[in-house]
Amino acid sequence: MGKKKTQRRREPRAPAAQGFGGMAALLQAQGLQARQPVEPLKPSPPAAQPAQGRVVLRQEKKGRKGKTVTTLNGLGLDRPQLEAMARRLRRTLGCGSSIDGEQIVLQGDQRGPAGELLESEGWRAVRG
Repeated sequence: MGKKKTQRRREPRAPAAQGFGGMAALLQAQGLQARQPVEPLKPSPPAAQPAQGRVVLRQEKKGRKGKTVTTLNGLGLDRPQLEAMARRLRRTLGCGSSIDGEQIVLQGDQRGPAGELLESEGWRAVRG
């Protein structure tokens, strides 16, 4: 048989346990002053973005062992910009992505969500 566990007695909680409302009273009791709440930042209105260009979104299976992928062609970006866009798409859509030459390859059929995301950034998405 193991050791017998002893019950610990709980002490009454301080005013801070009442939430952040009791925190001001606790600070004043110690001679400190609570800061005034900071007003949250208001989002700035979205600026009209110039048209970035045309992107062709295509679903492919051929040559990929039956796996469905979505390809983005016609971006016209250099390698670092393609990598940044692939990373942003990967994080936003929750899928894998890679770069194959001048195109971005997304895992799965992502034509709808990827098209909406690109259109919100100012691209003209053509689903083909």
